[in-house]
Amino acid sequence: EVQQQLFREAKSNKSGIIGKALTRKSTELEIKSLKRKKSKIVAEAIFGIVTELEKQFSQPDIIDERRMKQFVEEIMPNAPELTPREKEVLGTLGDLETALKENGERIGGTLKEEVDKFLWRDGDKVWAAYGVTVDTSVESVLAEVFEFNTYKEHRRHVKENGNLVREFKSNVDGTRSML
Repeated sequence: EVQQQLFREAKSNKSGIIGKALTRKSTELEIKSLKRKKSKIVAEAIFGIVTELEKQFSQPDIIDERRMKQFVEEIMPNAPELTPREKEVLGTLGDLETALKENGERIGGTLKEEVDKFLWRDGDKVWAAYGVTVDTSVESVLAEVFEFNTYKEHRRHVKENGNLVREFKSNVDGTRSML
């Protein structure tokens, strides 16, 4: 329709001088330009609507809370048995705790800090340890440590690294996740 109108105007121009050469090609370009402008307006409108919907319905903290709950209630109870090597490591941690209680001396000035720091010598070895009191369950602490794919972690990553890609693979070989 627009194209036919432009051709009619070109034919009615008796002097043959037209401010801009009206050819089928230029008319098609003008029509494409109008379509692009309309498409751009539609795309911007859709983007605006989606942005507003996201503001209204986005609940990343609730989703993170549900992921942590799922970790505690479903993943932890179904974790595989510890290997002999893992049990050995845990045993040495128990030995370290015993050594800390028997030999460790609190480093001066750490009494009112949140982290208790200890230091002791065992022959030519120097040992250091720290302890903290955590006011939550072991399960919650493990969920915080092992559940990487959360909105909270994503926000931290963007703050520290900008737009650097963060790849997360979940359930690799049915046993673990990778960051």
